[in-house]
Amino acid sequence: MADHIKNWLYGWLGKNRLGAPVYNITQTNCDGARFVCELIVAGHCHRSIGRAMSKKDATAKAANDFVNFLIAEKLIDASDLPAAITPPPQASTSEVVLEDSSREDNECVEVNAIAGQQNERTASVRDMEPDVENCKKELMQSANIDASDGADGGWTIGNSKQSLNVFLQKIKKPPFDYIVHEVYTQKSRMFVAEGTLFLPELQCKLTAHGEGCTKKLAESYCALSMLNQLFSNNVIGAYERPKRTTANKLEEIAVTISDNLSARIEEYLTDSGLSEVPDLSSASPMDPVSLLVYQQLDQFSEAVPGVKKMISWSPPQQNWNPWMATHINKVPLSYMTLKEISAKLLEEEMQHYLPENIRVQREALPVFRYRDTILDMSAKNAVMLIKGETGCGKSTQVCQYLLEDFLLRGEGAQFAAIVTQPRRISAITLAERVAEERGEILGNSIGYNVRFDAVYPRPYGSVMFMTVGVLLRKLESGLRGITHIIIDEIHERDINTDFVLVVLREMVRQYRDIRVILMSASIDTALFTNYFGDCPTLQLQGRTFSVQYFFLEDIMQQMGLMPAGMEEEAETNEVMDAGDELIEQMENANLKDSEEHDVETKLASTHTLEDDIPLDVIEAILKEIDERGEDGAVLIFLPGWSDIIQAISFFSNHPIFGNKDCFVILPLHSHLSSKEQHLVFESVSPNQRKIILSTNIAETSVTINDVVYVIDSCRAKEKTYTSRNNMVHYATVWASKTNLQQRRGRAGRVRNGFCYHLCSKLKYETLEECRQAEMLRTPLHTIALAVKLLHLGDVGEFLAKAIEPPPKEAVIEADLLLRELSALDSNGELTELGEILARLPVDPILGKMLVVATVLGVGDLMSTLIAALSSNPPFIPHDRTDSKLTMEQRSFSGKRFSDHIALICVFNQWRDACADGVRYERDFCEHYSLNRMVLLSIRNVKQQLIHVLVNECRFPESLFAEIRISNTQPDANVDLIISLLVYGLYPNVCYFRNGRRVFTLELATALINKQSVNVPIDGSEVFTFPSRLFVFSEKLQSKVISCKQLSNITPLQLLLFGSRRVECHGMDCIRLDDVIPMKMDAQIAARIVALRPCIEAFIVRSCLHPERAGSVSDQDKKLIGILQEISSPTGWSTESFRERSSAETNSASTGQQMEPQMCEWEALDDKGSASLMAEQCREWAMVDTNVNNTMPTHSVNNITRSDVYAEQLCDAHEGMRSTKLMNNTAGIRPSSSRTTSMIPHAIEDVRRCSGFGRGHIPATAL
Repeated sequence: MADHIKNWLYGWLGKNRLGAPVYNITQTNCDGARFVCELIVAGHCHRSIGRAMSKKDATAKAANDFVNFLIAEKLIDASDLPAAITPPPQASTSEVVLEDSSREDNECVEVNAIAGQQNERTASVRDMEPDVENCKKELMQSANIDASDGADGGWTIGNSKQSLNVFLQKIKKPPFDYIVHEVYTQKSRMFVAEGTLFLPELQCKLTAHGEGCTKKLAESYCALSMLNQLFSNNVIGAYERPKRTTANKLEEIAVTISDNLSARIEEYLTDSGLSEVPDLSSASPMDPVSLLVYQQLDQFSEAVPGVKKMISWSPPQQNWNPWMATHINKVPLSYMTLKEISAKLLEEEMQHYLPENIRVQREALPVFRYRDTILDMSAKNAVMLIKGETGCGKSTQVCQYLLEDFLLRGEGAQFAAIVTQPRRISAITLAERVAEERGEILGNSIGYNVRFDAVYPRPYGSVMFMTVGVLLRKLESGLRGITHIIIDEIHERDINTDFVLVVLREMVRQYRDIRVILMSASIDTALFTNYFGDCPTLQLQGRTFSVQYFFLEDIMQQMGLMPAGMEEEAETNEVMDAGDELIEQMENANLKDSEEHDVETKLASTHTLEDDIPLDVIEAILKEIDERGEDGAVLIFLPGWSDIIQAISFFSNHPIFGNKDCFVILPLHSHLSSKEQHLVFESVSPNQRKIILSTNIAETSVTINDVVYVIDSCRAKEKTYTSRNNMVHYATVWASKTNLQQRRGRAGRVRNGFCYHLCSKLKYETLEECRQAEMLRTPLHTIALAVKLLHLGDVGEFLAKAIEPPPKEAVIEADLLLRELSALDSNGELTELGEILARLPVDPILGKMLVVATVLGVGDLMSTLIAALSSNPPFIPHDRTDSKLTMEQRSFSGKRFSDHIALICVFNQWRDACADGVRYERDFCEHYSLNRMVLLSIRNVKQQLIHVLVNECRFPESLFAEIRISNTQPDANVDLIISLLVYGLYPNVCYFRNGRRVFTLELATALINKQSVNVPIDGSEVFTFPSRLFVFSEKLQSKVISCKQLSNITPLQLLLFGSRRVECHGMDCIRLDDVIPMKMDAQIAARIVALRPCIEAFIVRSCLHPERAGSVSDQDKKLIGILQEISSPTGWSTESFRERSSAETNSASTGQQMEPQMCEWEALDDKGSASLMAEQCREWAMVDTNVNNTMPTHSVNNITRSDVYAEQLCDAHEGMRSTKLMNNTAGIRPSSSRTTSMIPHAIEDVRRCSGFGRGHIPATAL
């Protein structure tokens, strides 16, 4: 019962968005109680006290007393409590403390005022949380509450499910089967999870029960209950918390810098007017002194709180193009009145020739019989909802009905409609289809606008298809001249759609003539009608063709499938040791089966695991379809790109489906170019069958005419972020019922179809009706910037108007982050930097990295890197079972131990190959196994970033001139890029331990992602890194916790650009983030840290006048020079890392063993003659008469032409040797003529190379 009251209170507070309960537990020895629990709810003056002999009972009593308070003040009714909870008595034995913090005496607070405050759901963030910092602290405390601390076995809701699964695996039992159902009260909804477990040694069945405001929380409490029962029956022992390695055990890093650099820093600080920290002689480990400097040199001026504005709108006007948001300069259209334009449009419409077959097809659609109803409802109502089954024709016909009605009534100039789609492919294909049905080409009455591509229609009497993101950008210039806005596929509930809905609701209240139409096949009509004030709903009945669908048990039984038994998971070297973060194992939902099928079918369904895509089942379905002999394409829905690549590899090498004469296998993904996406719509020869492998991009508004069969994995890839542990979760989750219905509808568009769902019928019944709105599970800082850029008022007030408002905690976290980035001032208004970040189409954190890189002169390199980080990796794995990079792919990092530098180099070299011609580009991509589609996407994103910075933010275009870098020689530009990674990605920093293991700043153990250049190809090989410190892009949680995209950094880079906690523990002892110890002169460290205000001041000055960023003052040039020297990998000296590694190998007591490794040159040269090769290349370079004409001198490091030329020849030699080694490893005997012919080609390519430091053998020589 104790858990029930706490679960209910947590759910009620969350449902009413009143904050999270905070339990403060202290130990005492008075009044016969060991523990005292004080319960506080943010924003409440009421506090409840519970005393008991255990923590669990104390927290329960405090929760019980708070519920009693809610009943007493009539905020809830006793009948609201679930039946499992007994209403608390009116009189409580616990203390009730009711205080008013604004008074010095102990007068009571008026309860009615408190109740009124709680009912104010649209209060601003400042009203809800008077102190943002205190609120953040409270949120962190509540997030870390151990909801079952003091329970019998010591488990918590955070580790209960994983612990129970581990126990069941040990006793050879299947995963625990949770039966979850919803419980509704008058004002709230809760989930109840139940489960049973039979143990032969007990000869009884144990039953567990748990409740929570979410399904996951209910299951966690249910698992916790089962564990405690097992513990009480002596089946398992108490939970043992993993012992975490402390920072004291990390090896101290010795750092020294040159006296010259130290003197230059001191001189610069003096000239800048910065005072150093006080005397550090008294600093000690017990009384450390912070080195952080809070002095501000230049800062953004405080903006006056802006007045809330409405998005501008007006009906169509003469001489106005709504799509371009500009006046019309084309004669005679610019001088014609709206009446004259309407008459001309009517004349053109009457001359349209519509093929008879198109007219018949349109009239055969189910939506056609509702045509007049749609027109009438749209004319009479500002907002209307249309709900129709997939295939009824609403996406293509509704906008045409409106357009034709206005044109034929002679009012064509009074119509201009926007139709939004969730994805670019659906926007483009729908526009093409509608234009085809109207007998036109795109650009007349129909157009589209998506990222990187647009075809604008005529200014009047037209329809524009666009993605929701493009509409969001268009709001800044207003919606003048737009009469109708149609939001299609509204059920998807992405964050941009929910944002636009808030804006549209405000607009229809302000502007009576604007019309909004919401459409979906599976819309929650009650949710949206209530939101828009009882707007009318039109239900479209019927679909063109029927679809017969099957579930997993039907497929197994009909096809007689029996997969091989599950093999026990082999132990790998990826098992995490003590201190690892726990990964919750997901249950196998296919264990749930009905009683309608035989035992063998149930067993086959059981062996189809949730975490794996059953390619064997998909293969069997395809064979059955092929043997049936009927034509029709097959559309297979898979969770993500990696699953598509795996399936392509599987079916391309298949004895049947690998036959290209009979089967055409095509991928469909958002990262593909429009041209490559359109391949799925093209017809194939009569003797061929298309097999399309797609993510949910094909789920809505995409009609592939020849698709007859759909195979649905019933999975989706979902990304969430948890700020508390800085974790990005990429999870393959079960799709919702709405998703499955949409996928099913992709079949049967032009004929009767079939759909195969790879989940059981009972599992389908347990799926969520729809996925959780994106606004409720993702960070809000990007959308918060959009709110401020559009002058829509306070972020908290605006988002509280959403159809499902996000938690207040998420709003506060977004506000805190934007203030830390200097994007918002103390009044919550945009700074000049904030305006720039709001316009950049990337995350604000990446956006600030780009801005800083631009003013430091490396904007070209950083724009490439950010574009690459925003896309999928360009590397294609050779083997679907091993994702490690090949030797050729690793060569792009050179000697930098950096995945980020590798991304820049691969793009630069691909760009050079493109300049040489299509054949060179193709050879380049094939040799290095690169995805050309991803590289094209990176180029498009980079061009867009530069366009925004130059044209919208006024930075000089000269700052983005092409920069050549070297990944094998010292390069100051590369050093700055890595420093800026620390600046932007902190706290994503880790400390290398051994193998693939690293410590994050949270002192959690993680693994280096296998696709990193910092992971050896051979498991027995050990890398030697210049430093133990790395910066990484993100921390991922899948089956293990891994750090993705790492770059080796120096301690000085972390000291200056990263650490938020720098303390002096002695004159030669510095501790970073209370984790990383450094042996360094404290005064020098203080001077380096004091450079931070100088960097921020430089950024402020550059953002205040971005047009002058290309003209750097002498003082700023000194700062850039100091930053380059500090960023240098040779700018610090310490004990040889190899000596430390050898010492650790010989000393098992450290627990961090690491073996010495040969240097990179020696590893590449099997004879150890690397230095001889370098000298030989240098001699060749000196005698080559063409060197002076072909190789430039490097502007930063003053490297001679012969040095660069020698470097190129050495790298060509390395590339040939690497290819030879790989061929020998694979058992391939290289052709002597091929190898010999490579040498002159390599020399010639190096000779004609006009760039600096490509660092690898050119593609033309391969």
